[in-house]
Amino acid sequence: MIKKIGEQTIIEFGTGDINIIPGILIQEKIGILGFREQKPRKIGLNNGDKAPDSTNAFEILMQFNKTESIDVLIHALKQTKEMMKRREKIVDTVERKEEKWDKD
Repeated sequence: MIKKIGEQTIIEFGTGDINIIPGILIQEKIGILGFREQKPRKIGLNNGDKAPDSTNAFEILMQFNKTESIDVLIHALKQTKEMMKRREKIVDTVERKEEKWDKD
């Protein structure tokens, strides 16, 4: 789901309703990653979607001028994925620390 709350746009992943399409803007020679809502379906890498004729079809558009920026995004996503794998342990640790602070 893509939703706006005030000035913030939130893209909520996990139900197969976000269509992600990579591409290149020919004139600007920059990489893009477009996000748009779709009917929920099985989450997968390629659902046979074709890129739209215009970037206006995307609710969210990420533009990349340098490949290093993509590397940074990939790194952050990998870190988030690892944190999610350990989220129960992380949450438990934080909650125990908060309990200790409350007692002090």
